[in-house]
Amino acid sequence: AEGESETPAIGEFEPFRITVTANGDTKTQKGFCWYTVSNTDSVVKLYDANGAEVTDAKITYSDVFEWEGNFVHKAVVSALKPGTEYFYTVGGANGVSEKGSFITDDGNDKFEFIAVADIQASSDENFAKGAETVRAGLKTMPGAEFIVNLGDFTNDSTNEEWDAYARNVKDIHAKTTLVPIAGNHDGLGVWDWFNNMFSLDTSESVQVRNGANYSFDYGNVHFAIMGVNEPELVNDWLIKDLDASDKTWKFGAYHFPIYYSGSNLANDDAYPMMREGMEKLDVLFSGHEHNFSRSYPIRNEELFDRPSQGTVHYELGNGHMNPPGTKTCDKIWHC
Repeated sequence: AEGESETPAIGEFEPFRITVTANGDTKTQKGFCWYTVSNTDSVVKLYDANGAEVTDAKITYSDVFEWEGNFVHKAVVSALKPGTEYFYTVGGANGVSEKGSFITDDGNDKFEFIAVADIQASSDENFAKGAETVRAGLKTMPGAEFIVNLGDFTNDSTNEEWDAYARNVKDIHAKTTLVPIAGNHDGLGVWDWFNNMFSLDTSESVQVRNGANYSFDYGNVHFAIMGVNEPELVNDWLIKDLDASDKTWKFGAYHFPIYYSGSNLANDDAYPMMREGMEKLDVLFSGHEHNFSRSYPIRNEELFDRPSQGTVHYELGNGHMNPPGTKTCDKIWHC
C-alpha cells in the first residue's frame, strides 16, 4: 500500500543518497552529496576512462553534519576538463561507493537533456514506476548529458521516502548529472530537506531553507533554476541573472506552471509577481499539475506563432502516476 515500504539495512559507513549535481561552471565543476548512517570522513576519488586515478582536480569538502539521524557529506570538484567523462567513488576510510560516472560540458551548442517532474511517491512500488519512466527516457535519449527534475521528489519529505527514492533511482543517478528544482512537497514548509539533499551553488539564492534558486550555462543555453518561495525576490534575481547572460537561449525551470493547462486552475503563488522575469525566457519548464502540455509562445497574455515572440511553457506531467485524490485536468485548446 502507498506509504508502506521496508527499507533494506544500510551499512554504518555505506554511502547512500548519492547525487552529482550542476554546481557552477558546468565545463569544469560538479557538486557531490551523499549520506552515511554514522559520522565518518568525506572522500571523493576520480578516475579517467582507462581507470587511472585523476589527481589534478581540486576537491573542496564541506563540514560533515547530522540531519534527521544521518550524516550529510558535500563536496565541490573543480578544475575538471571540458567534454570529458569521469568516473568516481565517494565514501571514506570505512566505506566506499561503487563507481559512478558523469560528463562535463564540452561547450558545443548541440546537447541533449531529459526533464521530468513529480515522481512524488511514498512507496517503493510507485518510486519504482517513477524510475521506470526516467529509464525509458534515457533509453529514448541515451546521449542525454543531465537530468532536470522539476521537483516533488517525494510526497512528504521523510527519511523513509527519500531512502525509497534514492534506492529506486540509484542506477540512474550513478550515470548522470542532476539539476534539481524544489517543488511544494520539497520546499514549502519542509525545512532544509531540499538543500541538504544536494550540493548546489546557492551563493545567489534568496534563501536555502525551503528550496533554492541558482543558474548555470550549458553550451549556448543559460539555465535559471527557481525556488518556490519568495517570488518577488526570485523575480528580481531572475531579471538580473538573465540580463547578465549573453547566451543564445534562456531556459527556466520552476515547479509551478505560470499558465496552467487546466481551465479551472490558476497560479496565485507566482503569477503575476514573476511574469516580468519569466517573460525574458525562451522556454519555461514546470511541473506540479500532473499533466503534459506545451503552449504557444506567450508574452503579456498574448499568443504568438514564432518562438522569438514569446516564452514557450512546458508542463511535464508527472513521473509515476496521479496519486490518490488527484485527477488529470479537462483538456482545453489555446487557439
